[in-house]
Amino acid sequence: MKKHCDVCGKEYSTEHKTQMFCSRECVKIARTGKPHPGKKELSCVVCGKPIERHQMPSGSWSKRKTCSAECLSKLTKNKDIVICRYCGKEYHPKMKDRNKYCSRECAFADRKANKKRTTCIICGKEIEGHQKYCSDDCRTKATYIRNKKTFVERECRICGRSYFGRKNGVAACSEECKAKWKANYGKVRQKYLKQKAERDRNKRPGKCEACGELFIPKMLHQRYCSGSCQRRDRYRRKEIKRRLRLIENGEVDFSITLGQVIERYKGLCAICGESVNVAAKFTDNDYPSIDHIIPVARGGTHTWDNVQLAHRGCNIAKQDRIPECVSA
Repeated sequence: MKKHCDVCGKEYSTEHKTQMFCSRECVKIARTGKPHPGKKELSCVVCGKPIERHQMPSGSWSKRKTCSAECLSKLTKNKDIVICRYCGKEYHPKMKDRNKYCSRECAFADRKANKKRTTCIICGKEIEGHQKYCSDDCRTKATYIRNKKTFVERECRICGRSYFGRKNGVAACSEECKAKWKANYGKVRQKYLKQKAERDRNKRPGKCEACGELFIPKMLHQRYCSGSCQRRDRYRRKEIKRRLRLIENGEVDFSITLGQVIERYKGLCAICGESVNVAAKFTDNDYPSIDHIIPVARGGTHTWDNVQLAHRGCNIAKQDRIPECVSA
């Protein structure tokens, strides 16, 4: 059977009546809406021989300028010689941007030798690099100057030193004092946890809507004992809605499985005519899927007469269109 492709208009032969595209490239174009890629021919920069540059899967063209490794070596030798700024070595730059240093080691060494020095905005101390403050204390003082409401001058509970900090934060001037404060605070924390455990025991247990087990709710109006039960119940409700939609259209054959459809069509996609990849991930475009010839959104039924094998990408590209052979 000879048909014409819906994208490029090319004539092709197929055994499937519902096939709409001549190749996987046309399927991608129908899905993404991009123009037909084709091939781009260029000539070698050195010898002038023609080069075929193919389009990559990402959509960009390959950046090839020479036909062979010999031409590439000639092209690099003819480039201008550049002197390294750090070690003074002569070298041929492999790229346009690499015209200052011969290697990464020379670049980092030159940066370390010529580091910029700045002064702290608060205390005026000299600093290496592009930093504004010399320490955390100066940084907190600067935030206090910007927001006088949230930051206040406080006294450390461990060492007694005055510092700028938040009103509601832990009264500790440094990380060492904070660690000491947490060690002393641990006893009070244990008492609080015991009281909280007693309060949790006195709470009324709730019943999970998915699994039916009893649990102590952490939030008000909590319906599920865990996130897995919540996801399971959401998928169950989604499946019920899908089945009700199929029943409304007419007859439904729930015994149809993906394995049976693959055996029936011998692993060939009914839309593009190429084989499906069962070993691929279910999110890949090559993964097999059950396609309805007349879509369910247009009133199609879930029966063997209205079911065919298709790639996941081909199924998405088809959308809710009806093939010409069926519409005619």
